[in-house]
Amino acid sequence: MKLTVTDNLNVRVGKASLNAPCYQYLAPGSILEVDGNLYSGDMYDGISTWYKDLAGNYYWSGGVGEFNKINIADNDVYESALSSLINWNVNIPQIPLEWKESKGSGVKIAILDTGIYNLHKDLKNAVSFYSDFTPIKDNIDYDGHGTHVAGIIGGRSNSTTGIIGVAPESELIILKVLYDGKDGSMNNYQAVIDALDKAVSLGADIINMSFSLKTGENSKEDELLRVDILKKKIAELAEKNIIIVAAAGDNEDLDLDIQNNKGIFFPAICNEIISVASISEGYFANYPNYNNNLNIIGPCINYLSTFRPPTLYKELQGCSMTTSFISGIIALLLSSKKNIIQKNTYTKSDILTLLKSHSKELNNLDYNNNFIFNFNIIE
Repeated sequence: MKLTVTDNLNVRVGKASLNAPCYQYLAPGSILEVDGNLYSGDMYDGISTWYKDLAGNYYWSGGVGEFNKINIADNDVYESALSSLINWNVNIPQIPLEWKESKGSGVKIAILDTGIYNLHKDLKNAVSFYSDFTPIKDNIDYDGHGTHVAGIIGGRSNSTTGIIGVAPESELIILKVLYDGKDGSMNNYQAVIDALDKAVSLGADIINMSFSLKTGENSKEDELLRVDILKKKIAELAEKNIIIVAAAGDNEDLDLDIQNNKGIFFPAICNEIISVASISEGYFANYPNYNNNLNIIGPCINYLSTFRPPTLYKELQGCSMTTSFISGIIALLLSSKKNIIQKNTYTKSDILTLLKSHSKELNNLDYNNNFIFNFNIIE
């Protein structure tokens, strides 16, 4: 159940009590997801009922109101549409023309994220399957993150305005595993595991995961077990030559405890995954050491793509975006080879080797032009 915060709201941990610990304040306008039940608790301003979220946190019911889904689910008005056409398939100067001309045809890309706004005119014809693996299944992208990722990968505007993605003839499999952009929670693990199984059953060639998850290092035994299950699932997919591309971090995220095999988000740190980071100009001059599991970097600059209503198009930056570009490029690569092979026989190592021949020198990455995408393969 979705609610909108109407008053400054305390998030109470563990109890429906004014004296319970408060780890966060929610500002008016914030979107809140709860289990839909009302619980008795402390009285405040004449109201003693509380809502509870999936993590067991409580919210005083007097500070929230009904969330109006129609703004996101049913709005198909493009008053703020682009006045130009952005074609990411064309705007990647490093890769060969034969890859671009394949358009990603015949390649299936599973996007595990916050879902998409599936009425968006640049995405409506790109999606072959959409399923919601979160506890409250409504197939709506409340955050906009997944819509942005999908536009970069496979947007397909058929007009003189809008977004054309890197691989505009690829087949997108949208699997919602995150709600409201709240990635990182241990609660997301089962959704991700189930979505990976679905991606395999649908014949995905590439899986894009532009998010991170907590590793549960200080968590309970059952949470550590979930981490282990996901690691094994990723290894299983790699054995089947399903290419997994995941977000590794941005700038300060990378400069962590490299000595203890950190400095990269999970699950991107898994050996089987192609890990993609986003950095600012001069980053490696200041931080020359990096985790050996880091594979690809791109500039940390704003990229325009599709978004949820009412914005519909938005510029975002970070490893989520660079990861999306790399997934699209790999789709072009695989598509260009489809006349030779009937199924993907390429491993992570094969892909990186092929991309390496088109890698731009680290010092030559362009941080000033956000209408092109360029990348470097880390050695």
